Amino acid sequence: MASMFQPSLRYLCVWLIVTALFPAPSVAQQLPAYEDSIVAQFNVLKGAKDDASRDAASESMKALFALALNEPDAFTYPFSRLSFSNLTSSDQRVRIINWNVPLDDGTFRYYAFVLIRDAGKTTFTWTELIDNPKETENPDTKFKN
Repeated sequence: MASMFQPSLRYLCVWLIVTALFPAPSVAQQLPAYEDSIVAQFNVLKGAKDDASRDAASESMKALFALALNEPDAFTYPFSRLSFSNLTSSDQRVRIINWNVPLDDGTFRYYAFVLIRDAGKTTFTWTELIDNPKETENPDTKFKN
């Protein structure tokens, strides 16, 4: 099982070592670099042959997004190379970035980040939405009396 995680973790480790060894680029360069790494991991995810490999690639993407979303311009950065959902509300205050991962049993695992711009400011906060399939085993009857 550990060998299934190695390719994606290897990419993440190499990326972390390279970023540690070289001077940090300017903020204007950091977000495109994060996007490049996220796109690379998404391509790994799309080509993965089993759940463990898909999970490892998605975990790498989550870690990269966590770094990218801590950049001050992340709310307005277009992330235009992402080929999954990237929505912004009409009032430009809420942004959702999400993707789903097909699993071998025919179900899906969902990943999402919600960014909320502070009212009247250029700053924002973000949170990760956590997929919890155990909580939704019976979604049709969950809230019925």
